[in-house]
This record gives sequence, C-alpha cells and structure tokens, in this order.
Amino acid sequence: MKKLYIKGEELFEKATDYCFIVNQDGLILDVNPSAVEKFNISREELLNKPIVELLSAVSRENFKKVFHNSIKEKKASSIEAELLNTSSENVNVSISIFKLNGKGENALYFVSARDISEQRRAQLQLLRFANAIHYTVNPIEITDVEGKIIYVNPSFEKVTGYTKQELLGKNPNILNSGRQPKEFWKNVWETILKGKVWTGEIENKTKNGNIINERLLISPIIDPSGKLIGFLGIHNDLTEQKKLENELARVSAYMAAILDDSTDAIIGLDCDFNIRSWNKGAEKIYGYKAEEIIGKNFSVLVPPDLIKSGELDFLNEEFRKKGFIRNYETERLTKDGRRITIEMTRTLVKDSGGNIIGSSAIVRDVTEIKKLKRQISHAEKLSVVGQLAAGIAHEVGNPLTSISSIVQVIQRTTNDTFAIEKLELVKNQINRIARTIRELVDFSRPSNYEIRQTDVNKVLQDAVNIVRYGKKSRDINFVLELSDKIPKITLVQDQIIQVFINILLNAVDAMDGKPGEIKVKSELYGNNIKIHFIDKGKGIPDEIKSKIFEPFFTTKKVGEGTGLGLWVSYGIVKNFGGDIDFESQVGKGSTFTISLPIT
Repeated sequence: MKKLYIKGEELFEKATDYCFIVNQDGLILDVNPSAVEKFNISREELLNKPIVELLSAVSRENFKKVFHNSIKEKKASSIEAELLNTSSENVNVSISIFKLNGKGENALYFVSARDISEQRRAQLQLLRFANAIHYTVNPIEITDVEGKIIYVNPSFEKVTGYTKQELLGKNPNILNSGRQPKEFWKNVWETILKGKVWTGEIENKTKNGNIINERLLISPIIDPSGKLIGFLGIHNDLTEQKKLENELARVSAYMAAILDDSTDAIIGLDCDFNIRSWNKGAEKIYGYKAEEIIGKNFSVLVPPDLIKSGELDFLNEEFRKKGFIRNYETERLTKDGRRITIEMTRTLVKDSGGNIIGSSAIVRDVTEIKKLKRQISHAEKLSVVGQLAAGIAHEVGNPLTSISSIVQVIQRTTNDTFAIEKLELVKNQINRIARTIRELVDFSRPSNYEIRQTDVNKVLQDAVNIVRYGKKSRDINFVLELSDKIPKITLVQDQIIQVFINILLNAVDAMDGKPGEIKVKSELYGNNIKIHFIDKGKGIPDEIKSKIFEPFFTTKKVGEGTGLGLWVSYGIVKNFGGDIDFESQVGKGSTFTISLPIT
C-alpha cells in the first residue's frame, strides 16, 4: 500500500494535467506543479482557495452543480469548462471529479483539468469549414478514395437536379455528358491519385439532360498520416458565362471585320480615355499592335509639348460641351517616336440605356498630304524667287560692282586711318551682298554644269574632306558608312557636292563647337540611293521645322549665314528628281536624308 501511495503521489506531481485535491466544500488542499505553473501564482496562494474561483464566470454554476452531484451520488463526474488564465485568454478544459477517501467532512476529492483548447479550436474550424461548404453557392461534392459520393451540398443538388439520396454512393460519372474523351478523365485520375490538385473546364449533364459548362477543381483529401482518404470537388457553373462569351465573340468578330477593313484608325476609348479597341488601321498609322496599346491611356500618343500646352484639356472640354469633335487637325506620336499630322473626329459611345460608356475616335494620317501641299507651296515659292533672283542680279549687281570699285579706289588713295577702317567695313558688307546675289543667280540661272555619271560615295568623301578641315570641325569625328552597292548615277557633280557641303556645315554648326560625331551613310533603297547625315547636335525646335527650306530663313547670327544654303540644296535635289527630308529632336540631334533616283 505504501508503494502504491508513493506511486500515486509521483503521478500527481508529474502529471501534465492540472490536478487538485479538494474537500467537500471545494477548497483546494493540494495542487500539482502543472497547475501552479499554469495560473502563474504560488502554491501557497492556491491552497485553501475555492476551486470554483479558478473558473470563468460562465462555468462556475455548472461546476458547482456537477461537483455536488458527484458528492451526493458518490460517483465520478466530468464536465467541460473554462479556466481563468491571467497571462492570456481563458483555457478550455475537460474536468474529471472522483472521490479519493474519507467520509463526511473528512472526504477528499481528486479534480483534474485537461487542456482541450486546441481540440476546441480544431472543432470550431471544422464547423466553419463545414458551414462554408454547405452554404456556398458553388456545387461541392466529397467522394471516398474509390470515387463514391459521400457528401453533396444543396447547391450541387440545385444545379444537377439530383437529390442527395440519389447521389450518395454513386460515382460522379453519373453527370458525364460524354463530351470529354476517356483520355481526358484518365489524365484527371492520374493527377489526383498522385495527391495533386486538378482544375479545368468540363461539360456535365444534369438529371433532365441539359448540358452545363463548369470549371471543376478536384483536391485530394489527406489524413494526418499522409494517407489519401478521398476527394473534394468544387464546381463553378460557367453556362451563362459561356453563352455571353460566345455572343460577345460573335459580335466582336462581326465588328472587327468591319473595323479592320478601314484604312483609318478607329480607336475605342473608355470614360477615362483608356484605349479599349484598336483596329488594323490604327496599327498601320501608329505602329503599335493592339496587344501593346490596349489598356493604355490615349495620352501616350500625344507629344509632350502638346500635353504641356493644354491641348488635351482643351479637347476634353470641347468634347464635354458638344459631345463630338470633327476634323480636328493636330500632331500625334508613333511607336518609333515620329510626329505625324492627323485629322481626328471623335464621338460619344452610349450603351442601350443611354449611359455614356466612352467614345470613339476616327483618325486619318494626313502627314503625306500636308507634306505634298508644302512641297507644292515650296515649288511655287522657288519659281517666284527664281524669277526675282534674276531681276535682283541685274538691278543690284551692276550698281554694286560700281560701288565696290569706288571703295577700292578710295582705299588706295587715302591716308585717313578712320576712313580706311570704315571703308573696309563697307567692303565686307558689299562682299556679303555679292555672295548672296551669286547664290541666287546660281540657283535661278539654267545649269551650265556638265551632267555625267557620278560616283556618289566619292563625292561624299570629297565633301567630308573639305568640311573636316574647317576651324569649327577640329573636335568632330566624321564617320563614313558607305554601301559598296551604290551604282553611279547621272547628275551634276559640282552641284551635288555643294548640297552635301551645305548639309555637313549645318551639322557642324549644330554641334556648337562641342566634341562629337557626325555620321554619313549611304544605302541602296529600292530604285533610290539614300544618303543620311546624322549629328548629335542641338536639334531643330518643332516651331521652325516647317521653315528651314524657305529662302533667307536662318537661325545663325547676322553675318554668319544667308539662309539660302538649304533652300538652294532643296532646289538642286528636286531638279535631279530626288527628295530631301529630315527628322530632329531638340537636345538629341538631327538626321537629314537625301533620296536620289537611280534612273
């Protein structure tokens, strides 16, 4: 007996449960270390304390009732309750009560409390999960490992038309529409039997024979030991969605066929001016594929300077007032950064309820038309200036020669230092006027130069060699990239070298005396030779781009240029049946391109 007593005392002391010895009044007479540690108070403070005070308020009355019944009926009892915990939330416990020994007032009782908090939390979580499955709008089924249905939720019954009683014990293939091949289901089973999740779209058949489109997710159910015990299937009814998708696809295909045949850009915008549709005409004009641009704001097509100037705000305000914009001419940006001139018409788009859902823009690229108009205007100016030049040469040239001769005579005969200085100034200005007249005469007078087969690459090399030794060219590296496929063409060599030198000198001036590189490239492009002059200079501002081929227009300081170089060059190239154009960005440089026909 003594050994049994010692053994029981050891168990009491070492037990992980919270153990108490109480009298019939419920006063604590002894307590084990686990309980002392749990309540974070000393053993002495627990002794002679009513055990009921260790319970939460909601548990006390029930405990008293069970404790007194245990004393009265002289049998063990159990109850679930909440223990107070000073350091954290209350602890859910399972309490056992039984008599140790003694009679009457001397009777002793053993009370043990086992922490079941984790068990209760797991039960609560399981309950929540069960409720979520039961009440979700998605049809859900649970099968055993052999695929027999052991549970379906009300949504599953509603969608399939089968009752729970009709489904339990059956295989889910009761819903098989026959529209998926055997290999399809074989792949599904191979996946889930490996413990992996399978998801995909299927077509099932309801009890009344209707076909329903569903997205199905099948997840293996694994027990704590890692054993596969069943499968959870979650269905998402896609039938209405599929109908809408098919109708939308039909309408979209119809509209796309109409829109894509248009050579104009037809762009759909939402109310925030984000691009929602983009036809092939838009791809051709702007260079963006639909997948690259859809979702982006329309402002990506607008040059930054126009945004800064408030053009978008102006257009949006006009659009808000009128509900449309017609034949508005402006500039836009392509994918490769080119500025193009466009003509735009924009109108509101409303849904069937009359609500504004966005707008549509029809855009026509008029860059070439505008360019052609400028060329015609420029040609007319050239003709007028040519006629004027001949008159000026006659009316001004002869008197100017006389004045120059008189100045030279006076310079040789006077000793007046002041007069000599001023006469030198007059002479320089006379020479400037004479040079301007000579350039005018060279352009307006029919060419007397020899037309012959010319090696364009050789002329380019000569022009570069002439320019590279100028004072302003000292810190500039000239790079030649000349194609060996360039044939000789018929033109006036002296005139074309003048054109090349004019453009090269302008490129040198654009460098503003800074070190840098000027690249000259030639290439065969179809039936044309293209020559590119590329500098990394200061660039040409947008506001003067339309003027640079006009006579007497220059950005240079007074006395540094006549404004005739590019004008004369333009005329020479046009006389050869060619073309001259340029691209430029302020701060990045310019590229002038001359195109000369081979034939």
